[in-house]
Amino acid sequence: MAKLTSFTFISLNGFYKGINEDINWHQHGGEEAEYSVESLKSNNILLFGRVTYEMMKSFWPTQMAYDSFPEVADGMNNSEKLVVSKTLNSTDWKNTQIIKENLIERISELKKSSK
Repeated sequence: MAKLTSFTFISLNGFYKGINEDINWHQHGGEEAEYSVESLKSNNILLFGRVTYEMMKSFWPTQMAYDSFPEVADGMNNSEKLVVSKTLNSTDWKNTQIIKENLIERISELKKSSK
């Protein structure tokens, strides 16, 4: 059975975004980048909600991402990605599928796979 893991960052007082709806409070790089590089090498499927997906898509395919974190950018852009959304109708980020319904069944199927 496939392993399901969560990669989440949150402040000690329980916030994900800052006052201006940004994540500037979070210091990227260092151990997080090392963990990301190793995790992305394991051929995982990335599962996002629409809002997180749109945030990730706005950064990882850019030249800035490749300049700042080349190995992570490569892994993010080449990984298989699933987006859970009832409102998103299409995507142009490489290797991305949208899940609009039957989320529990789809995740159960993934867990039963060898990935």
